[in-house]
Formats: sequence, C-alpha cells, structure tokens
Amino acid sequence: MFLRGLVSSSVAAVALTAALALSGAAAPAARSALPEGDWKPVGGAQRVYSPGGPEQYSYAPSAITDSGHTYYFTCHNATSAVIRDHVFFSQVDSAGATPQRDHFVLAPGAQGSWDATHICDPTVVAADVRYRQNTYHYVMFYLGTDRDNTRNRIGLAVANDLAGPWVKYPEPIVDTPFDDERAWGVGQPSATTIDPRRGEVLLFYSQGGPSETSAWRRHLKLSDLDRPTVGPAVRVSNEGIRGFDGTPDVLHNFDIAYDPPLDRFYTIREQGPYPPDAPNYISSQLEIVSIDGASIWNGGGTWKVEGRITPASTGFPRNHNPGILRNIYGMLPESGLLTAVFTKSRAGDFPDSLWSYDLWQVTGTLQQRD
Repeated sequence: MFLRGLVSSSVAAVALTAALALSGAAAPAARSALPEGDWKPVGGAQRVYSPGGPEQYSYAPSAITDSGHTYYFTCHNATSAVIRDHVFFSQVDSAGATPQRDHFVLAPGAQGSWDATHICDPTVVAADVRYRQNTYHYVMFYLGTDRDNTRNRIGLAVANDLAGPWVKYPEPIVDTPFDDERAWGVGQPSATTIDPRRGEVLLFYSQGGPSETSAWRRHLKLSDLDRPTVGPAVRVSNEGIRGFDGTPDVLHNFDIAYDPPLDRFYTIREQGPYPPDAPNYISSQLEIVSIDGASIWNGGGTWKVEGRITPASTGFPRNHNPGILRNIYGMLPESGLLTAVFTKSRAGDFPDSLWSYDLWQVTGTLQQRD
C-alpha cells in the first residue's frame, strides 16, 4: 500500500500527503545539482512480470534469486477489476517469460480480523521458526489493514516452501503506535536475515503519523514464534535523503539489501517531489542509496547516493514501489552488482493507471569500497 496514497482509494493521496509536507519533503525550492552516484546500469530496463488478466495490477515486489530460479512476491489483485490486495507468488526464471508458477499465496483475513481488507507489500527471507509445534524455514512480513487507507499494521506468515502454503501468525507483529485511527500506521516492510538458524531477522518499515513520515528498524527473534521477541523501534537515519530537486525528502516505501563483503546496506526508494498530475500519489523516479552497517545498528549516519532510475532512463512517466533482487537471506546475490525491480505505470486518472502496473528490472554495477 502506498504511503503517499493507498491503491484502493481515490482519496488515497490524503492519508500521508500532509505528513510529508510537514516533514519538508514537498517544500518548493530552486533546483540544485545532486551527486550522480556510482551505480551504473549495464543495460536497459526489461519487463519481468505482468499480471495474467485484464484490469489487474502487480507492484511492490519482494524479488528473490535462489538456486537458479527467480521468484517475485507482489501486491496483486486476485480478481479482474476488483481492487482488493492479495500477496501473489510468481516464478519467472527468464525476464519477460511466461511464469512457471503464478498464484496468490496470502489473502486478506476473514471479516472482523485485523487484516480483513487488504494485505500488501510482502518481504520474504529464510529463517528457522518454531510455531505451534511445527518448524518452518521461511518468513513473510506484510502490511495488513481492516480499513481502506489507515491503521496499517505489519503481519507475519511462515512456510516451508516459497510457493506455500503460508500460515499466518494471528496478530500483528508490529502494531501501529498511533491512537488516532486516521493515521496511516506502519507498513511497507523489508527484512534481512541476521541468523537463519536462530530465527533472527532485522525488520525495516515505514511509519506515517499525523505530522511525520519516517523509517524504522527492529531486531526480531522468532525461533519460538509462540513467544517472539520484538526489539525496540530504532529510527533509521534520514540524513542524505533528498528530492531530485535538492529539497529535503523522506525515506519511505523502500526495499533494503545487505552486502556482507562491504558491510553496507543498499536501499532503493521512491524519490520526491511527487508529480503534480495524475497519478500524483506515486513517484516518477527512484533512487538507490547506501549506508554503512554500523549506522544501521547504532543509529545515525548519512546515506550515500548510488544511482537513480528516471523517466528519461525507462521511458515511463511513473517508476515506483521498487524492490531489490536479493538472495533468500535479504543480501545482494553478488557483491558490487545490484538489480533494481520496480513498478511501471502510465499517467492518467485512477483506476485506469492502476491497470498498467507491472514489474521491470535494470541491473547496474556498484563501486567497490575498502
């Protein structure tokens, strides 16, 4: 679900627009030069996945490469022309090819449950979890809500096969911290594995309140999911996060991957300012940034610009809801190489623009550092 606006509502742009404006992200200013970064694309953008039917959408990918196969978990509607978010699993081993497997693996909960309306923004990692006397090897975090565009919370599901079946944990693993039910809440999770055998995971997410949008992380210990340990919320630095016009921007709607040889976390994010024309609740361009591991663990630090994906480089007026192709532990598959997987959209009014959402990717090299 969009932080600037929720896909399921034409009033979506209202929920967090005010918060982003108060944070300074939308403040007008003279255009200034920004660093170009060191991420260098080695080819053009390629389509990697399109929904199977008319009036369907697919966005916000968790992209995984494992044992020669490529998998995408996406936010996807299950029925044509019905805007109700599910999590889909798709195996597409060659860019643009017909998926070998393509089906939804997680649906909104029953009426009255906390995630009864939408579930979206999946992120999947490997971690060993014991739950109700069963052992599972994969964990999915997702955004869920019983509303239309507010009171978002983060849920969890477990499985022994990426294709499912996935078993939901009954309650949110991270609840909204806001009493105001009009607040956007928490969501857009992205996770990396710390220790798979001990079920330790680092969970990142966006948080939107009445006056501020921000990024946070938590250290989770899930080996005994009947008694999980959810560490305190630690704010992720916003230093170095700028709009493409040089104005202050906000880290949100991002995916993150760790590169152990360099001890750096790489993030792809939506970059503001957002367009004035429809759809004005999704970004026109994306930015890849990185930060050292110590800054993630200790707080603080400044993000370094690595590269950008723009309408000029893709030919699309909207480039949004991105992910990074990762291994099953949330790491870069190859140090110094980063594949961005992003959502394309045409311009135009909602919901016509929504039906154009599909996945594209572009691979680039990163500068090696000592």
